[in-house]
Amino acid sequence: MPVSYTRKQVTDWLGAHTVAKAHDYVNAVSDLRWIRNDTLGGLVQGTRPRPYDVRVYFHDIDEDMWVESECTCPVGSYCKHAAALLVAGLAHLPQPVSGVRQELVTWLEGFRAARTAPVTRSKKPATTKTTHALAYVIANLYRGGPEIFLYKARVGTDGRIRAFDDPWDNVENALVKPPKFVVEEDLPILRGLWLDRSGKYAGSFGLQGTTGATVLERLIATGRAFVSPMASPMHSGEPCALHAGSSLHGKIAWHSLPDTRVRPVLQTEPPATVLLTATQPCWYLDAQSGEAGPIDLPWSAMQLGEFLAMPSITLDEAALVGKVLQEVAPDLPLPPAHDVARVQVIDATPTPRLSLDTRTT
Repeated sequence: MPVSYTRKQVTDWLGAHTVAKAHDYVNAVSDLRWIRNDTLGGLVQGTRPRPYDVRVYFHDIDEDMWVESECTCPVGSYCKHAAALLVAGLAHLPQPVSGVRQELVTWLEGFRAARTAPVTRSKKPATTKTTHALAYVIANLYRGGPEIFLYKARVGTDGRIRAFDDPWDNVENALVKPPKFVVEEDLPILRGLWLDRSGKYAGSFGLQGTTGATVLERLIATGRAFVSPMASPMHSGEPCALHAGSSLHGKIAWHSLPDTRVRPVLQTEPPATVLLTATQPCWYLDAQSGEAGPIDLPWSAMQLGEFLAMPSITLDEAALVGKVLQEVAPDLPLPPAHDVARVQVIDATPTPRLSLDTRTT
């Protein structure tokens, strides 16, 4: 038998503002159905081409009833789509006998259910099967350092991530009212990302300083952290799951650019796919092995950051840069200089091979 409820209860559960926003979506509800008599499900057409899949779970039906909702929209739960489903569901409830108040019908149905239910010795709390979880994907951007992208992901019976659904970035609201797929261990991570947010693109978050390193350790410990070497994490193959690895030795090398300029870069031994140089300490992430860990370096994080921020230089400028480094930071590697021995000298008088003339018209 479907659960009986009133519009006033819907307003109490989700708030008057949310119910008011749901008014335009009530007629967009389709495939409305009751599941196991305590779950109302359906599809609600929103602003995206694919309808949102909505579930409303009823708890403590015979006592002080309350609900828990789940939606595939970016909000995730307690949204206008859940309110629209509940309002549309009112039309599918058994109609009261003429002249009998709905409150009395609800009480009678509850009274009947309580008296006809089989007697049990103990009542176990209802458990809800986990179907989604929050996934963290770290990807290199085309410009700038790595960023963290958040996804609502589907999980298997073993609790492991099976597939990525939609991107998710509603962090601020989740810190106040977490959706169902955000669990307790996610909250310190989201709080750290939000307070130290420096994402270069909407929907992404950066990692900075000691806070960034702490957040990185925590999200890897969840078992739901992934690394992608490309800027578009969901368009570069399946991201690689991360796990804690041993520390790697780091060094600075001078990288040659196509225009013959050079710039300092951080490298690890053996090489890793993604390097985070803004955290303290620096970290590596490897998209092949799935390992992640700190990088052992002889320089402080501040000194390293200032050095790697150097603009690319020409070989003519390398002499000046090398002189300054020898004066103030002799432990840093010097840039390459011109190799005079490899310069070919041609001692001959130039002979013209091309002459130009102007034709008369």
